[in-house]
Formats: sequence, C-alpha cells, structure tokens
Amino acid sequence: MMPQSHMCDKEVYCKQTPGAFYLRDVNLLLPTLLKQYAGNIQLIYLDPPFQTGDTFYIKLNGDTIKRPAYEDTLDRQEYLCFMRRVLTGCHALLHDEGAIYLHIDFRMVAHLRLLLDEIFGEKQFCNEIIWAYRSGGRSKAHFSRKHDTILFYRKTAKGYFDIKSVGSQRGAARRNHMRRSVDANGNVSYTIRTNGKVYAYPAHSLIYPSDVWADIPHLHQRNPERIGYATQKPAALLERIILASSRPGDTVMDLFSGSGTTAAVANKFGRRFIAADCSPYALFALRHRLTHAPEGDQKITLHFQDGIRVLPFGHPTMPACLHNAQKSAPLLYCTAGRLEGAAFFPQRDIVLPQSPSSTVLPQGADALHVMDAEGQQFIWRNTP
Repeated sequence: MMPQSHMCDKEVYCKQTPGAFYLRDVNLLLPTLLKQYAGNIQLIYLDPPFQTGDTFYIKLNGDTIKRPAYEDTLDRQEYLCFMRRVLTGCHALLHDEGAIYLHIDFRMVAHLRLLLDEIFGEKQFCNEIIWAYRSGGRSKAHFSRKHDTILFYRKTAKGYFDIKSVGSQRGAARRNHMRRSVDANGNVSYTIRTNGKVYAYPAHSLIYPSDVWADIPHLHQRNPERIGYATQKPAALLERIILASSRPGDTVMDLFSGSGTTAAVANKFGRRFIAADCSPYALFALRHRLTHAPEGDQKITLHFQDGIRVLPFGHPTMPACLHNAQKSAPLLYCTAGRLEGAAFFPQRDIVLPQSPSSTVLPQGADALHVMDAEGQQFIWRNTP
C-alpha cells in the first residue's frame, strides 16, 4: 500500500507545443521564473485585476455552480506596489526582442503607463491600443465606457513585430472614398488621388490593423467560446497579439492566466507558453481547454502549489470527500490516469456512476484525480 505521505505535485499532458502552468501567487512565483527564464521570454500578455474593488466569479454547469474566481480588492497603494513588482520582473524576463502587452481599463491606465515608462523607458512605448466593444449597459451620467486599453511596450529597440501576420485582405467590396476598377483579367483594384498622385490598391492586398480594435467583439453571454470564467477575453484578441509579436517556437507568458485564453492560443499557433494564476479555477479552466486541444508529443505541465495528497482507494477520508463533492461542492473535474512518481498523466475524463471506491478504471489507468466546486483536489490510487 502506498504511504499516505505520497504527494502529486504536477499534472502532465501531451499536446502540440510545450507549456507550463503554475498554480501559485505571482509574487511568490517570480523568483522561480527569473531563475529559470530571465532574458528568454519573447512575449508577455498581462490581464491583471483592474482595481475595481469587486469579487469575480466562475459559473459552471449552466450557471448552477457559482464560486469566487478571484478578488480585486487591493487599495490603490497596495495595487501599484504589486504591479511595480510584477512589471519589474517582466522586464527582466523578456528577451531583448521581446514585448509586453498590459491589458487594463480607465481606472489605472494612467498610473500603469507611468510605471511602464519608468521600468521600460518612454522610448520603448509602441502603442496605446483601444479595444472597443458594444456589450453591457448604457450610462446617462457620462458617455458609456465601451473600451479597454492595451499598453504595448518593447524591451529594446530590437523588438520583434510582424504586422503582415495580422493583415486581412482588402476584398472586392465597394469603398465610398476610393474608385473601383476592374482590368481585362477581372482583377479588382481601388485608386485614390492624393496631392496630385494616384495610389492603387489591389483587392488581394492586405489591410493592417490600426491602434483602435473595433473588429473584435466582446464575448456575449451565450458565446460558445465562453467557459464560465469571469473577465474571459476572446481568442481573437490574443491571436492578434501573439501572431504580431512572436514567432512559432517562441515562449509566451501570462502571469494572470484566468480563463486560459493566452495559453490556449499560444498552443494553437505553435508557441510555447508559461502561465500562472493563484486561483484553482484558473487551473480548472486550462484543464478544460487542454482536454479539448489536439494531442501531440510535447509536454505541458501543470504545477500545483502545495501538492496533492495521494491516497489508496478505500481510504477512510475518501467517502467523506466524495460525499462533499456530490452534495455541497459538486465535481468539476474528474479524470482517470496514471501516476508516475509525483506526476499524474490524465488519460480521459470520466463520469462517475457511483463511488470511486468501486469504479473500474480504464485500461492503463491506476489513479483518479478529482476537483470539486470548492477548488479542493483529491487523488486516489488503485493499489494492489
């Protein structure tokens, strides 16, 4: 029988590109990241708390399960000290060709731009990107606030940027301010006269985004992309950032992983990723995405903060844990897999027809990993 002190400290998936997730507070994690990755990160995207004073929730199973995902309750001075530590660490983590995108709103954008100017240097400022959207209510006390701001800085003047990777074809649709013409071969082009010169643009030529992004909609409540995590950002937003400021094989980092969009998009486009969050629901969100991502032969490792105790099937605590999971805190995540040392390798998600003490595990699996709606995790191993 396995000793009760045995701990599992990571979960390993095989996917398209390598990656790592750390279930840990960013302040505690930064020394570890700096030791391993200083000067090697190509792109950092940060979507930190906005200093709203609110608590944000995760909603699951058709909104029947609602739990606090994270609290955004630091006062202004604490918040700015926290962000100074994070941004200073990010500067040290970035490669000389690297860049940072800081996603924020009206509350702290002025303060954080000054911090970025101080840490990265005013000359490394590239863009104040406006992400404009139409969701939400309307104000009568002032003009409705319908945009977020994304501050884009490079680390040095050598920063990598490829606008062509995010261009879209001009297309053959009419444009009121340009003259449309078709040549003998049926090729469509548009011309405009400026200062006595005529400029021609073929329909197949690319149009590049400006610093106002009004073409990427906010995720509405019924959008199939939604996974129930509050403040989830659309994949299209991260696609534009990742494609423009990194290359396949580069490493992309997100220290406020939340719904896992950055990691999922990075994996989709062949980038390595490093993600972190202190919320167990961020871990659940990324697991959900990895479960539905194509398989591969590269290792993605989810690191647990304090480790998960491994107990044998039939251990006295097991029925009590499952009773809680089935009643007050329903199961969110339940997967069979195998344990190799301190690592758990998921095999497939399963639905429990009865208590795991009598569950027949799939062939090749020797353990069951469970997470309930309170964020508690348990691993039971089927020992001979």
